[in-house]
Amino acid sequence: MTLIIKNANADLTKAIKGIAKIANAKVHTQKDPSDKLKKAIKQFQEGDVDKYKDFDTLKSELMS
Repeated sequence: MTLIIKNANADLTKAIKGIAKIANAKVHTQKDPSDKLKKAIKQFQEGDVDKYKDFDTLKSELMS
């Protein structure tokens, strides 16, 4: 049987894991990617990224 619960907080997740342990069942949790990560992935896929040869070049760009 598969049970899907969305938007569960940490307390509910802990309680469900405890119940599952008693029943000898498996629990898999998954977090949705953050909006910032989704935006970064979209930028990367569109080729909207900056590339640097070495860290010093990146550092100087960030500090300016």
